[in-house]
Formats: sequence, structure tokens, C-alpha cells
Amino acid sequence: MRRVATLASCLFAGAVLLFACTAAGDPPAPSTAGADSLEATGVVVALDGGLEAVDSFTIVLSDGSELTLIPEPDLLFEGGPLSHLRDHLLSGTPVGVVYSIDAEGNAIAHRVGDE
Repeated sequence: MRRVATLASCLFAGAVLLFACTAAGDPPAPSTAGADSLEATGVVVALDGGLEAVDSFTIVLSDGSELTLIPEPDLLFEGGPLSHLRDHLLSGTPVGVVYSIDAEGNAIAHRVGDE
């Protein structure tokens, strides 16, 4: 009986460890956003890219102007796939973006999330 209890304890501990390692996942890629970061909130009106990848997206700001952003490599939408922007495109729900302007004048998105 003691062996069964010990085996059950070991299996439980292993399951907890496996869950903890799986839930943690890979840490997010470090953002290149720095002191020159800007913030914007707007409604997604356009997306360029395939079904899973987003090459660029455009939001309309509260003043009616449009801002087209290029996501930095491996950018996630609050820890999930950036393709979640398609849901916002369909629903009209605003997103918040932290971005910077690169040397060529492109707006590079460093963080994107629900607003």
C-alpha cells in the first residue's frame, strides 16, 4: 500500500511540474520599443497578410486620421496570435498600440492589445 501511495504522489508531482512548464510557455520576445515609443488607440480598418500572418494593419484614430503599422517580428496580440486583429476588424472593437517610427518613417508596432 505504501508503494501505491508513493507512486501516486510521484505521478501527481510530475503532472504538476509538466503543467507548470507547459503553462509558462516560451517567454515573449523582447520588444524593441524604447524611450521614443508612442501610443495610439483606434479601430482596425485594414489588414495585409495571409490567414495566420499580419504584414501590416491600419487603424483609424479618434480624430479620423489613419495610422498604418508594421508589426515587429514575432509580435503577439496580448500573448496570442496577431491574427486576432481580424476579429477586431470585423467587430469594430478598438485596439491599443505602442509603436515607434523607424529611420524610413514606418510606424513599427511593438505592442498590440484590447483597449
